[in-house]
Amino acid sequence: MHPILRDDASLGTFHNQGSEEMHYYAKNAAGNRIEIDHQTLEALLHADGTHPLNLPDNGEAIISELKNKGIIQTSRLSRDDSGDSSFILIPFREHSPKRNKICKLINAVFPSVSILTFALGIYCKVTSPLPKGDDSNVFILLISAYLLSTAFHELGHIIAGFAYGYRMTELGVRLYHYVPLTVYVGYEDDMTNTTKKEQLQFTLAGAEGELVFAGIALLISALYAPLSCTAFVVALMTLGIMIFNLIPMETSDGEEALSLLLNVPSIYSIADEYVTNKDNGKKLAHSGAKGFLRLCFLKFVYHADKLLWLLPLLFIAGVIVYLTVLFLGADSVTISWN
Repeated sequence: MHPILRDDASLGTFHNQGSEEMHYYAKNAAGNRIEIDHQTLEALLHADGTHPLNLPDNGEAIISELKNKGIIQTSRLSRDDSGDSSFILIPFREHSPKRNKICKLINAVFPSVSILTFALGIYCKVTSPLPKGDDSNVFILLISAYLLSTAFHELGHIIAGFAYGYRMTELGVRLYHYVPLTVYVGYEDDMTNTTKKEQLQFTLAGAEGELVFAGIALLISALYAPLSCTAFVVALMTLGIMIFNLIPMETSDGEEALSLLLNVPSIYSIADEYVTNKDNGKKLAHSGAKGFLRLCFLKFVYHADKLLWLLPLLFIAGVIVYLTVLFLGADSVTISWN
């Protein structure tokens, strides 16, 4: 892979005391700086991993120093001291008008497509027979489906990000001691260039992607008997992950969406201010009925992470359904609305 600027690295300028001459630097995650020339600065600004860097004659030595200092990476695999690592699947080109135009078209219909796909999946599932079960390797399929569901989540963010002009850097996989945990997308956004509606769509695009994947899983469950039970569990698992992402806990998509709707920087920070500070909470509670309701709402937001127990319960319920159908060999039953 060609060099790519690390997410935790930064670039900047400075002046020496008593001089107006502009100098440039690159800084790593530890805060250590190295001075670079203007050509190297320009090369690093466009270091997206898709092309060689336009560096001076001693380019190899510069790349080696930047790599050793933690400014760039030339391998798709990067690892930190805690054992966590990431693997870049696809580095994105910095600018592609054709790609951004396509993403704008897809993003415009993505919310409607996600709802229609899920609704179609539900309709096909409730009107199809329930088979006796399948003999597929359910555990491998579930692990693969989990990674696919997170990929669909990130795909939604990618489409919206390119549509709104965000700088999307890469699509990759988070690893723990080389075991894949989740899919991620790296991006840089400038909220000053987007409307609240666009920011909200970017935030919710991940959930829309999961809704599409859940709908596809339900369609497979309804139309392809050998994977019917497993696909149904996958749909339940995907919905559980979507609910997890929409819970308004700190830094989640749900919290960010709720903050945008309420036009505040962070609703969780406000909830923390009123719930942890009893004096603030009492003042709000005693300010009238509206104040009391607002405090109840803020307490819900502050304690929303307690709802995480719904996720394993939903998954366990899906597994129970799967095992029941698989081992008891339930006869085919058609669900009818009549």
